[in-house]
Amino acid sequence: MLRTLLAGCALAVLAAAGWAADLPDPDAAGLTLSQRFEALIARIGIEQERLRTLEARFVQRKESELLLAPEESRGTFSYRAPDDLRWDYDAPTNVVVLVGPEEMVTWYRDLNRVERMRVGRQKDHVLKFLGAGASFDTLRRYFTVSATFPKDRSEPYVLTLEPGSSRVARRIASMSLRLDRELFVPVFVRFVEPGGDVTELSFEDLRVNGEIPDERFELELPAGVEEVVLELGG
Repeated sequence: MLRTLLAGCALAVLAAAGWAADLPDPDAAGLTLSQRFEALIARIGIEQERLRTLEARFVQRKESELLLAPEESRGTFSYRAPDDLRWDYDAPTNVVVLVGPEEMVTWYRDLNRVERMRVGRQKDHVLKFLGAGASFDTLRRYFTVSATFPKDRSEPYVLTLEPGSSRVARRIASMSLRLDRELFVPVFVRFVEPGGDVTELSFEDLRVNGEIPDERFELELPAGVEEVVLELGG
């Protein structure tokens, strides 16, 4: 399901551009590994507070026992703090997923079908696993986080996340993120579902804190489109 494919993805939306000498620097000389980790976590929190918008092109790769071969999708991604998220899948299928404060809408353009799901009361639950607006502090409450700091500073930081409870493990078996070393923006996300399915997303042409028009987070549906309202599962 597309919602499962999106699980955890935009938990990767953690940072925005910007640099100042007084900000925590995970690469500062003389730090222990523990100090580097804490500096990285602190920096992620600071940059997340600065994040207003994020746009990117993405490539999504899906591996599953149900697929004869890995499935690759491409499209564009837009996020506006605190609640607006949009995924446009351009190939091989034409699908739009729009998440707002109260509702998630999935528009299957080729099928002329729209699925709506209310997210109001269980918003935190939905966003946690669909990825919009979940803070890194929240993430740490549900996962055990470790970090790798490659000596080559052209290589990204790597965060590895393991479920902290059996409840979380029923949704996500593991997750890893690669963060740009200067922008602290995720450039790669990989998550594994309990059944063994693997989803990888690569982000490029990242644009942070630019202006995004309101129309980007609105859908103009054609006449005659089939609309279905889905109930949120537990």
